[in-house]
Formats: sequence, structure tokens, C-alpha cells
Amino acid sequence: MIESVIIAYLRKKLPGEKISAEVPKGMPQRFITVERTGAQQLGVGFYQSTIAIQSWETSKAKAAQLSESVCRAMEVIPDFEDCVTRSTGADYDFTDTETKRYRYQAVFTVRHY
Repeated sequence: MIESVIIAYLRKKLPGEKISAEVPKGMPQRFITVERTGAQQLGVGFYQSTIAIQSWETSKAKAAQLSESVCRAMEVIPDFEDCVTRSTGADYDFTDTETKRYRYQAVFTVRHY
């Protein structure tokens, strides 16, 4: 699964950060979630997936800074992960109004096999 590849990669590039596919129990103050929101098959064994990466923090500014770190790491992912051939994306404020938690969401299009 491409989500597992992205999570493992981000854990290497952002050591010490809590990164998972789901919101951790107890909802720590700072963490990152990775989710595939869609995919398209481009050929046999070749895909283009949409990946949403949410950076959660205690303030909007801190969430934006964490998201910027994620974006910088994702800009160079093809250089480090054999199965990824391209990654492009953008981030924006995505504060969770239900939980009143600050977060930014970065959405990437990732080509992989």
C-alpha cells in the first residue's frame, strides 16, 4: 500500500514525529496522518494516487510549519523511494471545526508502482 510507503518515508525524513494512518488514541498535541483518498490505474501495476497528509498542532502557525516540513520532504520523495516516480502537491488550512484542533492538509498526487 502506498500509504505505508509514505508513512515509512516520512518517519525517516521527520524523525521523532508521530506519523500514522489514523488519528492516534488520546490525540496528542502534535502528529501527522496519511490517507489515500483516491487512485487511478495508469497501466499494469502503475498508479496515480491522491494522498492527503494532515499536520495537527496546538496553533495554526505551528500546524502550518509542520505542514511545510511535510511538503519539503514530499518534494524529494522520488529521490529516496524506489516505487515512487513523481510527487506534486499543495497545502492549506484545514482546521477541524468539530474537535477545535488546528491542522493543515497537504494533498499530493503520487505516481507509483
